[in-house]
Amino acid sequence: MLILLVVVVAMLGSATKLKNTRNIKLQGAVSGNTNFDGSKDIVIDTEFNDIVSDNITNTKRK
Repeated sequence: MLILLVVVVAMLGSATKLKNTRNIKLQGAVSGNTNFDGSKDIVIDTEFNDIVSDNITNTKRK
């Protein structure tokens, strides 16, 4: 299960708008993007991409 958490933290009271808007992009097994100017929180809608089984490895967690 893949959980993606994106948190944008602002100073107490109000956020400061950035001089230049930035695009935040996710790519890989999950993709999505949104523009961020610092004036408010953002949500990135995501989409699962095709996963090629040849790229999956068996790893053990300790």
